[in-house]
Amino acid sequence: MFAGGYFNTGYWSGSYFGGQQQAGPPPVVQVPTAPCSTTTFARPTISAPDWQHDFQPGTFAIARHRDEMPCYTRDASGDVYPCRFVTLVGDGQVRQSIPGELLYGISQEETRGAPVRPMLGQNDYRAAADGEPVFIYGPFAADVCLALGGSVKIGQRLTTDAIGRGIVATSGQWVLAIAEEVGSLGETRKVNVIEPQRMR
Repeated sequence: MFAGGYFNTGYWSGSYFGGQQQAGPPPVVQVPTAPCSTTTFARPTISAPDWQHDFQPGTFAIARHRDEMPCYTRDASGDVYPCRFVTLVGDGQVRQSIPGELLYGISQEETRGAPVRPMLGQNDYRAAADGEPVFIYGPFAADVCLALGGSVKIGQRLTTDAIGRGIVATSGQWVLAIAEEVGSLGETRKVNVIEPQRMR
């Protein structure tokens, strides 16, 4: 049996033989896993409906609606996961940040193979693999999702842990974001990206 499919400008619902064609494009499907966490999207607004994601802002960047946000695309040096601090390490190259480094931006929310479908063996949770383009939010982007490596409170200045997650900064560390929400280890919360600065 066929659970659903596309036909011309409409789409079918129900079984292959007994389904009914619905007018217009199929709906956008959103599958959030937690507040401000990685979300996968079906975007039927393009000529060949398919599951996919954008690396750059534009007409079909439904997941972000960030056309006027400070954002850009760089190439990943090593694996980069979603919502992590990244550091510029070469001409147009970034990698996940580690403590002590000058922070450059925060990586995209989406995974490289959205949607993640573990039941089909599709469980790649990276935003980009080595050499692939990755979407970056820079200073002064607002409401950007950041994975947390510890507990944070609203207004605290954040730096990176050993795998690019946000933690509360202490004296001498580089800061790139201010927490907008309360959160704890393993959660993803909204932050404001600021110019890099050292904590005093």
